[in-house]
Amino acid sequence: EHAGYRLYRAEVRLGAGDIRGAAADCDFILAREPQSGEAHALRGIARQRLGDSPGAIEDCDSAIEGGAESADVHLARAFAHENLGEMEAALGDCEAALEVNPQEAVAVNLRGAIRLKLGELDEADEDFEAASALEPEWALPFANRGNVCRARGDNQGAIRAYSRAIELDSQMVFAYLNRALAWADEQEDDKALEDFAAALRLAPDIAGAYVERAWLRTRRQEFDEALADLDEAVRLQPDLAPAYLHRG
Repeated sequence: EHAGYRLYRAEVRLGAGDIRGAAADCDFILAREPQSGEAHALRGIARQRLGDSPGAIEDCDSAIEGGAESADVHLARAFAHENLGEMEAALGDCEAALEVNPQEAVAVNLRGAIRLKLGELDEADEDFEAASALEPEWALPFANRGNVCRARGDNQGAIRAYSRAIELDSQMVFAYLNRALAWADEQEDDKALEDFAAALRLAPDIAGAYVERAWLRTRRQEFDEALADLDEAVRLQPDLAPAYLHRG
């Protein structure tokens, strides 16, 4: 088969979500043309999405060296560096992606998420606001702004931001969970329980959510329900220390 066909198919597969198929096509090409920057670029993006951060970084390096630099390549490498805890390198790739495409909302949002992890709350908030302006119907920057509000102790602001995220994406589990925690901190227990229930309907295997709900139920003196939540948390994740701590 011609390498050009494989490269085209890899790009189509990547766009269609067949990540392993795209990576396999790139493997085929690179076995025959090891210097193909385009194949390294596509495989780097695929590897990042498959969770192979070191492999993604290696391929993205080769892609850039091979003349296949793009915002997507820098973004894939940024996510890979961020996954490995290499925050400064990740920030550098976000900046590089934005040099290639200043309207790349994903890069702006990722830069904000990294800045939030580094405790740079004002800068993170500016990035999330900018990402929302670029993509007004994208839920994630709004949810991330909620995280900034939570870090500042602004629960009401967090609730507003998470609520907007949920309006845009009713399947966003972590927005429900984080809004539940904000409601709980505001002593709005019934609203918190509603959000915990919504999150666990969408993702019933999140052990930590049962622990958080058990804490709230204990505060409400609903001890049987709290114990049931802790038992479920331990069943899902037997090494989850907070579950044992709360269960006693």
